[in-house]
Amino acid sequence: EDRETLGQVYERKIVWPEFTLDQPRRWKVLNQLAALRDNRTLTWAKAEKDLSNEGTLQLRGIEASLATYAQKEILIAAILKPTNKLSRAQVRAVFSNVFPTQQFADRLSYRAKFLKSLPEVSKNREDYIRSSYLLALLPAACEAQDETIFEDILKQEWPAFISQDVIERRDQLRYCRTIRANVTGTKRDI
Repeated sequence: EDRETLGQVYERKIVWPEFTLDQPRRWKVLNQLAALRDNRTLTWAKAEKDLSNEGTLQLRGIEASLATYAQKEILIAAILKPTNKLSRAQVRAVFSNVFPTQQFADRLSYRAKFLKSLPEVSKNREDYIRSSYLLALLPAACEAQDETIFEDILKQEWPAFISQDVIERRDQLRYCRTIRANVTGTKRDI
């Protein structure tokens, strides 16, 4: 249902007064459709007439989001190779879209590979690749066992700005668990 509604918004079959579907909003709609794995998204994204750098980055992110799980693994591995020639912006576009929120099960499936790769990534990659990889692919699901992942990550050597980001993410996880416990009326796992 969400896909169909978003598709109708994109095609301008649903319109609202005082709402203009400008270029940035069209990309947002397309990103949401890609996250929901709507088959029409790539065709629509390629038909956009946005030749700007932002348009290129948006298309790259949509392609990452629409990829199958196996394709996502290949894409991530290619970016982590020393021969990778993608710019910082391109790396961020891919990593921030490869496992969108709506595809959280895929992110959790990638958890073991993510954790196994961290020591190598932490030592041998540029800061922007390490940062993008770590923060975009960090597998946390508001569960108690996820906190140990953060603690294990913080034991490794990272630039200060990455460590600070991981600490902030860990604190967000703790906050999430506190809210969940308060909503359910229990103090489990806190």
